[in-house]
Order: sequence, then C-alpha cells, then structure tokens
Amino acid sequence: MIGLVSSQIWFMKSIRMILVSLAVLIVVASCAELNKILKHAEDYGLSTETAKDVLTNDEIIRGLIEALSKGSEFAVSSLNVTDGYFGNEALKILLPKEAKPMYERLEKVPIIDGILADAVLSINRAAEDAASEAKPHILVCY
Repeated sequence: MIGLVSSQIWFMKSIRMILVSLAVLIVVASCAELNKILKHAEDYGLSTETAKDVLTNDEIIRGLIEALSKGSEFAVSSLNVTDGYFGNEALKILLPKEAKPMYERLEKVPIIDGILADAVLSINRAAEDAASEAKPHILVCY
C-alpha cells in the first residue's frame, strides 16, 4: 500500500515536471519563431532601423511579454482538456520503458487485465487536470 502511494506521488511529481518542461519548450519555441520574424522584417518592408524609431524598448518588452502570455495561455488551454495529452501521440505520457519486464508479467495475469492501460489513462488525465496549474509558473518567469 505504501509503495502504491509513493509511486502515485512520484507519477504526479513527474507529470508536473513534464508540464512545466513542456510549457518552457513552448515559450522557447515562441521566442525562436519571433526571432525569425524579426530577422525577416525587411521582407515585409520594415527595416530594423525603422522598427527602432517606431517602438521603444519598453514597448518591445511589453509586446514580447504579451506574446509569451498568449502562447502559454494557448498551451495550457490546449492541454487542459480531455485527451489534451492522452489523445495526442506526441504528448501522451507512457509508463517507463525500464519497467517493461514488469509490464509483460502483469499482462499475463488475467485479474489485472487492462490495469496498465488504465494506469496510462489515469496518468494522462492527471496531467490534463494539472495543466492549468502550470500557467502561474510560466507567467512568473516574465
């Protein structure tokens, strides 16, 4: 019983860490994309010198913070729904590969039929529920 509780705590901590990591990746990806847009500003008829004349540093910073805020809100709202993780094969949280020998043995026990699939579903549902908790941690970085 104690082992089950500690493994559940471990799973929840792992899920939170995954959520925060994913949110950071999304923010970093947003910054990289914004950087590409700024590098190609001249293609849109805007030179960097013109941009400096039009926008102050404070305005640029506020704009970046707003873009990061919107991006993190989108990420949280996309993940904080049913199948936000479980329905997306790229984000789906699976059981650790290191425990595969244990899984194979458990799958042979008829009474435990489907318990591993239920565990994966439960982990992903918990991550979907916890996704909303990641937003304040992302926004505090700004």
